Amino acid sequence: MTRKQKNSTVSATLNDDFVTIDGIMSFFRYKTVAELAKESGLDTKAVSKVIKMMLKNGDAIKRGRAYKYPNGR
Repeated sequence: MTRKQKNSTVSATLNDDFVTIDGIMSFFRYKTVAELAKESGLDTKAVSKVIKMMLKNGDAIKRGRAYKYPNGR
């Protein structure tokens, strides 16, 4: 497997995980990584990567160790 193939596989996995987490996140209630992992069935590391990407893009807001959608999304 070449480096490019490996990166595309990681990217595809991250996109699949994003879609899963995107369906579980809430506008009204803050949820921790552990809660999101339990509800989605994903590993906590995968959830953390998705949350990190969402925070960077402005798709999530953080309060302590919990996350939710911003109100104007």
